[in-house]
Amino acid sequence: MTTFLVIINAVLVLVVTMLSIYLKSFTSAYSSEKGKNLATKEDVAEITKTVKEIESQISDQVWSRQRRWELKKEVVVRAIDKLAEAHIAMRRLEAVYRVKLNEPKSGIEPALYTHQSEAMDAWQTASREFTKAVFLIDAICPSDLSTKFYGVDELLGAAVRQILDEKDMSSIDLITGKVRDGIKALISAMREELARDEALILP
Repeated sequence: MTTFLVIINAVLVLVVTMLSIYLKSFTSAYSSEKGKNLATKEDVAEITKTVKEIESQISDQVWSRQRRWELKKEVVVRAIDKLAEAHIAMRRLEAVYRVKLNEPKSGIEPALYTHQSEAMDAWQTASREFTKAVFLIDAICPSDLSTKFYGVDELLGAAVRQILDEKDMSSIDLITGKVRDGIKALISAMREELARDEALILP
């Protein structure tokens, strides 16, 4: 009987040893796989966080470019509106002075002086507003565009000075032609600038 117990104990020790070896390898493999899964989840979380940060930065940059483009567009549209008012005021002043140049000095109607005064007031107001708009252009837009706006502003001033000199119509025609050409070049440059910016922000 004691031999039988010794054999049973030996078998039990062997079974327990084999079972513990098996469980150890199973738990080791399980722990290793669980660790890999945890590491993978952490990696995925880190990658997701990085992707979201990049998306946020890109979104902010696109929004910032969009806002700058809208601001530039708003300033340019305002400047073109003020340019149109100044050009109309200059043309009105030119028309009054053309009539005045064609009238004999003794036969000038008193109403013409009233028109002349009103036209001059309109020119001064429109010129002042356009000059303010040009300063905004200079602050917001690239220098080549603001240079064109300043050039047209100077041409308008030169045209009005020429008109006020009351010397001859040919010099007035020459300077108003330069104003017209300057405005065309300015509008072309403005379109190119806005189109270039729009291409940067639209997909």
